[in-house]
Amino acid sequence: MRKAFGIHMETMTLGVDTSDFSSPKREERQSVKILNLATIQERKQTHVILELARRIPPEVAEFHIYGYVIGDPAYLDRLLRRKTDEKLEHVHFHGKVLHANLPEVLRAHDIFVLPSRIEGVPRITLEDRKSVV
Repeated sequence: MRKAFGIHMETMTLGVDTSDFSSPKREERQSVKILNLATIQERKQTHVILELARRIPPEVAEFHIYGYVIGDPAYLDRLLRRKTDEKLEHVHFHGKVLHANLPEVLRAHDIFVLPSRIEGVPRITLEDRKSVV
């Protein structure tokens, strides 16, 4: 803004400490690693990740779902049953991520997916953007 219009503006990071989220050099690998990191509840639509996995073969992508259940634990049970029934061996459920490990988890994946129906400005999407190549 200063260069274009002569206006000085402060940058606000919306609660993300950007020093921890540097852009890493990605390793080459055969398949793409797709990350979903959110609480596991129906409005976050984790089931959409399983639908993607059903359509994308394991040699193309692997799916990593991190998060913990909020609300109905039966939703996670249905997801795990669907993973088993549809033989989605390239889908992995990992549980909760400690905030200290977040930069490492984000850097270890190629694509971040958040198919949630209702969000404001989810902080994880801001943190993920700081970890992109």
